Amino acid sequence: MRTDIDIQIITNVKALRKEREISQRTLAEIIGTSHGFVAEVETLKTQSKYSAYHIYLIVKYFGCSLYDIYPPIDPLAP
Repeated sequence: MRTDIDIQIITNVKALRKEREISQRTLAEIIGTSHGFVAEVETLKTQSKYSAYHIYLIVKYFGCSLYDIYPPIDPLAP
């Protein structure tokens, strides 16, 4: 099951991918999956999502921070 956080992570990864002009196919090679998996994740119509290891590989490849991928933490949230 996808959570709101999963959707935000997917949205942020997609935006970063497009900003850096990286194709879905290239992202799939970076994280060791098929192009179809990345396309499925980005459609937001399935329950597919990136694993913690996928996110690690994405952050490592792009040289960014987890803060660029994960949504900000709301200290007032329950």
